Amino acid sequence: MIGGVIGVGPSFVANYGIEDFVDGTFLGAVRACVLFGHFELSVELAPVLWFPSFDYGQSTLSVSATVGGYIPLTSRLVWPMRFRFGLSAVNTPNDDVMAVVGFELIGLGYRLDSGWMVDVSLPSFRYVGEFDRFSVFTWPITLAVSRIL
Repeated sequence: MIGGVIGVGPSFVANYGIEDFVDGTFLGAVRACVLFGHFELSVELAPVLWFPSFDYGQSTLSVSATVGGYIPLTSRLVWPMRFRFGLSAVNTPNDDVMAVVGFELIGLGYRLDSGWMVDVSLPSFRYVGEFDRFSVFTWPITLAVSRIL
């Protein structure tokens, strides 16, 4: 399965010792998945299309591996759940490589007759940071469109 992901939502920036604030986030990514029945292993690449915080003003490169699954609700309707681990680099504070951790627990997916799948996650929680100096917590609502090959 291969497809794209787009999302917008709120973010919380924690600059330890400086100023914390609430902002917005934008995500644009491509995702390639291998399905094993209802289980999914995927790689998601946001090629400098993820703005963890609009105030920061620059997009970052993010690569993450995802483990998840689709719980069938009907023959076409599924409940997608994913756990994400990865790295973010390029245009980060101090040009550091940062950890990306996330999960999607609430969502809905629909498989079309044509081999396409559409799913929405409400929200897709994502953390990017260094755990001690800089952290951004994002909650974009994501829309993914994928082609099942």
